[in-house]
Amino acid sequence: MTKQAAPCEPQWYEINGGGTSCLLVQRGNNIPELLFLGPDDECPDRILPDLPVRPASPDIIVPFSIFPQHGQGFSEEPALAGTFGKGPWETAFTVVEAEKTKNTIVFHCRDTTKKLTLDLSLSVCPESGILEVRTSLQNDNTIPFSLQRLASLCLPLPSWVNEALLFNGKWADEGHLEKIPLFCGKIERTSRQGRPGFDWPQFALLTDKCTTHQNGKVLAAHLGWSGNHQLIIEQNNHDESQLQVGEWLAPGEVSLKEGETFHTPSTYIAVSHNGLNGIRQRFHKFVRSGKTTAVHRPIHLNTWEGVYFDVDEQSVIELTQQAAELGVERFILDDGWFIGRADDTSSLGDWKPDPQRFPDGLKPIIESVHNVGMTFGLWVEPEMVNPESELFKRYPEWVIQASGFANTTGRNQLVLDLTKEEVQKYILKTISTLLSRNKIDYLKWDYNRALYPGSNDEGPLYREQALALYDILEALKKQYPEVSIESCSSGGGRIDFGILKYTDRVWPSDNTDAIERVRIQCNLGLFLPPEIMGCHAGPAPYEMTGRNLPMDFRCLVALFGHFGAELDPRKLSAADADTFRHFAALYKEHRELIHSGIVWILDTPEETEAQIITSPNGDRALLRLLSTSETEMTVPIKVAGVIDPENMNANLLYSTHTPDPVLSKNISLPPGPSGQLFLLERTSHD
Repeated sequence: MTKQAAPCEPQWYEINGGGTSCLLVQRGNNIPELLFLGPDDECPDRILPDLPVRPASPDIIVPFSIFPQHGQGFSEEPALAGTFGKGPWETAFTVVEAEKTKNTIVFHCRDTTKKLTLDLSLSVCPESGILEVRTSLQNDNTIPFSLQRLASLCLPLPSWVNEALLFNGKWADEGHLEKIPLFCGKIERTSRQGRPGFDWPQFALLTDKCTTHQNGKVLAAHLGWSGNHQLIIEQNNHDESQLQVGEWLAPGEVSLKEGETFHTPSTYIAVSHNGLNGIRQRFHKFVRSGKTTAVHRPIHLNTWEGVYFDVDEQSVIELTQQAAELGVERFILDDGWFIGRADDTSSLGDWKPDPQRFPDGLKPIIESVHNVGMTFGLWVEPEMVNPESELFKRYPEWVIQASGFANTTGRNQLVLDLTKEEVQKYILKTISTLLSRNKIDYLKWDYNRALYPGSNDEGPLYREQALALYDILEALKKQYPEVSIESCSSGGGRIDFGILKYTDRVWPSDNTDAIERVRIQCNLGLFLPPEIMGCHAGPAPYEMTGRNLPMDFRCLVALFGHFGAELDPRKLSAADADTFRHFAALYKEHRELIHSGIVWILDTPEETEAQIITSPNGDRALLRLLSTSETEMTVPIKVAGVIDPENMNANLLYSTHTPDPVLSKNISLPPGPSGQLFLLERTSHD
């Protein structure tokens, strides 16, 4: 690592990794400017750009930097807002020192008047080319500094960006992408729920007008944080645009005393000049590189949508027998197993098996699971409590509440104050007791409501609540490293790279209708690889939508993920059971390819999808075609740059209908939900 004092002349900094280059320039001791972020072979020469002199502007020209500040003529959103109570809120940070390696650079900055120290860290992942950016602020003043906002990322956008693709959605309807043209003004997405939320505001894609899955330029950003978020895209009247991403702070939430430091969550940036597929592949590689050990992804059967609360020892043992016959490898007992839990109005917090339903505890059903060759998983929601519970009656002060305010329930439950040491100890002891007394391989960790209220008598605690959750999960993973944990939050309410540091998969949505899941899984797959997403075949007819979709279509949609079922196997027809067994066998045979391969989405008409997963060396590939249209659809197979069809044999593995005998450049799919699955294998290595 080299250290350099802030220079008087312009200084260039370039960091590289995974095929991505990031080029910055620093003029004098000003905060650096970002000149390029993208493919190595397109990184420009080091030519200092002119700063435009504009009428009615400051005489001192201030560059559009990676940390814009208010007070020197910059009139858009500054990266920092806060006060010492009195005096100016403007800042004047300059670079004091830069530390650089091949992949990382840290700019140490200082506002000598206010006695604030700022560190700007940029690091390129050497495997994936993802740029990770984070910021820290230290108060060296004797007066406390009230921090209102500190951006994790401030990114001047390249001139080719003219549209934003942002997620929106609601419970059981996640994963919609909305295209918004940039304009002179601000686009802002904020979550104040204490979790990311179903509309996924912490993900953003910035594109040119011609971007598709296979073509065009894209810049994607994600804030890896499980609490409140804020995302800002702003364009001024000179067509200059910036992206800011950071944690949303409630009024009075953060006050830095002398010597205290605030660290932002990390923001992760990917750039592709080859369409959305380039973004998808970079993020997949990044997520996979962060998992130190490969996690086995057995076929799941989760009891919730099959039986809801209607569970007892006898019925669960029956379910385990039926699940094993379907080819299931892991059985998960969902809600309804603990004392007094007949519906969602009571018992959260009382995490002991119900003696009426499970007189001998969980051991008999776990033994039944193991006897048929499956592993066992259990649903828990440790962050919550019902007012009708023994825990709340004993410790009503353990919930998040402020004096004079009524407790507001959501799904009949309140949120435990994880910032209290005694609450953390209780959760750790309770979950540890379950894990130590029972052979549990998997926890489905749920979080079924947003955080409201988010304050106690000391003030807002959204941030500290999220950090306390991380501490709990980290302690559990350290004590039980072999136990896999799923992040569920009424489906997709808490999906982010922050929670993925402590969990092994996410539940994209409580909606398992296969037609809805095509969109949800494809769009979430821009950031998450298939093995991270729980993808289950649900029941039919489906309660939420009323659709009675064929079993083969439900399985075909769920196959390209962490495959499983969310149904009662006792109610399946013989034909549907055979179909599920067939797909279970397909999943087991091709699981390694699905969970390690390179994912490509081809450009096809609306209501169709063509997805290819290729092996890293290109020798094998799975091609899945789907249609959700009520009319016959033609799906073009445009594989240029993906595979070489001339040197690949195509073997039809499954079709929901009578198919054409060969894979052609245009595949016709009949009306109604339909699809096909092909295995492609290289015939020549020339």
